[in-house]
Amino acid sequence: RVQVEHTITEEITGVDIVQSQILIASGKTLPELGLVQEEMAEPSGFAMQCRVTTENPSQDFRPDTGVIDVFRMPAGMGI
Repeated sequence: RVQVEHTITEEITGVDIVQSQILIASGKTLPELGLVQEEMAEPSGFAMQCRVTTENPSQDFRPDTGVIDVFRMPAGMGI
């Protein structure tokens, strides 16, 4: 299973997770792919991913589509 945020891991490790998963499914081993702890490079850099979702408060916050015309940053205690 590949998490939706796998692109973040790929960005800082240089490992194509989807390609690696396909190669493993075809019979390759982690050592053959250089994916053992001793051979892995240290993570490099930083990455951040943001997901925009739309919900309609007047329809019990059901998913919605349309143009984003207002953006509010999260705020408050602990944010």
